[in-house]
Amino acid sequence: MALFRDTSEDAYTAVGAQAMFDNTTGVDNTAVGVDALGANTGGLNKSQKNTAIGAAALSFNTTDSNNTALGYDAGSNLTTPTTGSNNVALGYSAGSNLTNGSNNIYIGATINGIAGESNACRIGSIFGRPAANGSAVFITGP
Repeated sequence: MALFRDTSEDAYTAVGAQAMFDNTTGVDNTAVGVDALGANTGGLNKSQKNTAIGAAALSFNTTDSNNTALGYDAGSNLTTPTTGSNNVALGYSAGSNLTNGSNNIYIGATINGIAGESNACRIGSIFGRPAANGSAVFITGP
């Protein structure tokens, strides 16, 4: 059942079994998929403006804001209240090691990241070639 514990009348969308299951006061969130934003509560810090699409995407997020996760298990372990904001995780299990940290981008299947990192950009491959950890990625035109 989606939005099982909801007590607010704020703007949100939840589609899928247990999507935003624990939501009480979170606002402007979108969850599509089984357990997407499942632990989202809102609380005093009001989890807001998160988008989770895919089973278990942002599933342990409680009060963090402005995160986008697309793919099964993407961003699933982001749990530390108020310190995990403005993250993007695209792909199967992308960003799943991140427990706190802000302003990160993870692109690609199993590009898990590192717990607690901030301001990181990790991309699985560029034009079929792997991008080495810690290396800058430059993309130029044709």
